[in-house]
Amino acid sequence: MSERDASALTVDPGRFTGEGSDLSLLSWLRSADQALDTLTTDEITPAVDGVHKLVLRLLVPGPVSPATALPKPGRPIRHLVARVIVKLHKRVESRQLFDLIQALLKGVDGGNKSMSPLENVQRVASWYTIGEVIKEHGANVSGMVLVDWMLWLRRVASRIPYRLVRVYEPGRSRSRRS
Repeated sequence: MSERDASALTVDPGRFTGEGSDLSLLSWLRSADQALDTLTTDEITPAVDGVHKLVLRLLVPGPVSPATALPKPGRPIRHLVARVIVKLHKRVESRQLFDLIQALLKGVDGGNKSMSPLENVQRVASWYTIGEVIKEHGANVSGMVLVDWMLWLRRVASRIPYRLVRVYEPGRSRSRRS
């Protein structure tokens, strides 16, 4: 094992702010992705908390100042984040995967039409990451599928006019002549 591989999962969030932060983040995600192929479970385990904190800070909308703002999680970043999380939890089994998904779901809930473009991109990236994790680790987090559907139904039902929901309620007949 080389020193480069061992330090590839070390997270320094200050490195991902400022000018050129998006390239720095992409480079770190790529090196973390490659390191997960070669590191042992014992070497990966201490880095799980740091990686999760970075992912939550990157994907969950919240108040940020310009000095601590991370890059927007566009398509390349969200793809690599999801890939790193999936690989990380293929190698290391822990309850932290469930906690990460719960935190991402809490961050996604509560969006509205007045959210900023950054919040919108973060919510899309969160949903993408949740979907990729469930696609790969569905057997491990099968109870989360129900939570996902309930959250989705709550979001959709809040945007549909009441009379449409009432007409198509399960168990009610469509005709009113009975």
